[in-house]
Amino acid sequence: MGAPDIVTKQASMFYICSLKTGRDLVAMERKDQLKNVAFGGDWSEQIVVRERVAACLATAERAVRESHVLDPCREDVLAAIGFLCSRIARGGIMAESWSKAGGIADQGLRQRALEQAMKNIRSGIGRAALD
Repeated sequence: MGAPDIVTKQASMFYICSLKTGRDLVAMERKDQLKNVAFGGDWSEQIVVRERVAACLATAERAVRESHVLDPCREDVLAAIGFLCSRIARGGIMAESWSKAGGIADQGLRQRALEQAMKNIRSGIGRAALD
């Protein structure tokens, strides 16, 4: 058996390297990759937060697009909305507006109300999401 290969995968803005030994691929968890970085500051913690914010925004936006067939107040969506709203001022009001919009029976009205709630949440995210 020869020297192990280095396997590189593109993730976000930079590459993640994993050590490949034989048939096993040893991959590091994202948080583990960033916690041992020796450049100082809290930029590596901000990367994790930014990625989580982006994932939560994508979940919420997908829920808006699919609100005519799927419940926009299902557990995974509410968890994403809860995380986003916990990062911004007046987040409780925005989370409540999402829940009210998700409860509208008419599909067209529900989607428009969810779009408005999403617009408000997105406008509140900005830099505040990283604080």
